[in-house]
Amino acid sequence: TLFTEFTHFSDATFYKIADFRFAEFSKNTSFLHTVFFDFAVFEKAIFYQIAHFPNASFWGGVNFAHAKFHNLSEWFNTKFYSLLYLSGSTFKETSDFRTSQFSENSEIFLDNTRFYSLLVNWDQWKGRIVTYGLFEIQTLRKNYVMLEDVFRKNCQFHDLDECYLERHTIERNAKRWFEYPGDWLLWQSCGYGVKPLY
Repeated sequence: TLFTEFTHFSDATFYKIADFRFAEFSKNTSFLHTVFFDFAVFEKAIFYQIAHFPNASFWGGVNFAHAKFHNLSEWFNTKFYSLLYLSGSTFKETSDFRTSQFSENSEIFLDNTRFYSLLVNWDQWKGRIVTYGLFEIQTLRKNYVMLEDVFRKNCQFHDLDECYLERHTIERNAKRWFEYPGDWLLWQSCGYGVKPLY
């Protein structure tokens, strides 16, 4: 589906699956106060201009797999109650998640996601980065390293340390202590260098 004009679904409510697969949004797009009670699918959608999702609510999960955002994407007070699938998506301009909200059950997939500029606080995404597959730990490591680079670029050094610590904790828990004794020693002695009193 091609949307050639400014598109807005403000205050709309989707009770069933909202299917925007392969949709192309030529102008600014707004989902202000939009409520998705079921799954929302934006797989391979293309947003050529600004994509607004302020105060939108995704109750059943949302899939942006391989979507392309050519301009700003704004997620002000956007609420995610389930899955946020961003794997393979590309954000060519700033993506602002700083005021978005995630429930305890939220899961975020970031496999091969590319951000030009990402604004997010680690507390929002902490413990929610997941992946599935044969090389789960290796893939998770790439996702965490990508986020560490984001925090380093943004000078969010506390978030960088917390993200780094969570990555090493996941990697450590996937190992048997006697296989990598040095890793366990770093954890017990100095919290991998970021939490000395860990």
